[in-house]
Amino acid sequence: MANIRSRTPIPLHQRPDYDGVHSETRGGPGHQKFSTARRDSWQRMADTCAWVEYQCAVLDSRHTETEKWVLEQQAIYPSLGYPGNRSRWNDTVFKCGGGGVRWMRDRERVEDRIRRRLDMEKQSKATGRRDKMVRDAWQRYEEGWKNLANSNRIWFSEVPWPVAGTPMTLEEITPREIEYFLLSPLHSEGQSAKERIRRAQLRWHPDRFQGFLSKADSRDKELVEAGAGAVARCLNDVKARVE
Repeated sequence: MANIRSRTPIPLHQRPDYDGVHSETRGGPGHQKFSTARRDSWQRMADTCAWVEYQCAVLDSRHTETEKWVLEQQAIYPSLGYPGNRSRWNDTVFKCGGGGVRWMRDRERVEDRIRRRLDMEKQSKATGRRDKMVRDAWQRYEEGWKNLANSNRIWFSEVPWPVAGTPMTLEEITPREIEYFLLSPLHSEGQSAKERIRRAQLRWHPDRFQGFLSKADSRDKELVEAGAGAVARCLNDVKARVE
């Protein structure tokens, strides 16, 4: 009996041919390295998921289309957070050796798309504000001519100057501003550029505007007269370019 060899199995990690990589269930240095690498990969993924959630939380109070869009971006990897798909994630990480890097690239792409979407949204809002400003200015312009006919006294600031803003000096009444305002596609639908300029020239003709000039306050009369003359000259310049 003393010569019978013991059949007690040698621990796997003590075998000469064991490389410490293929086992996920037994202890040993290889298993510890594997477990540490896997934990690091999952930590990177968790950090990225937390970042996406944070971005969504930041945008939550804005109630814009971007908010919905950001939430949809989580669908890029919708299943990676579920335990049932961990083996597929592990295969990707350890076979490619750079799964974490790929995930970070995807995160950067999402961040870039969010940034571009926000920029587009800001630009759209700015365009909407400019369009509204022009529409409102045109409405004031038309109403201004009616008020001008019914006023007994007018000031420079009350004259319906053909520009989008409210000019405070003659330098703000330029051919460029007049052309931008009168030829805007946001009003006077159905009228050609020539028709719009012609109508404006009839209104601002020196002989016709002379009747309004007599209503100008004595302190503003000279300024109003100079402004009306500037508009008439600007309209001639715009007409020449349109034709």
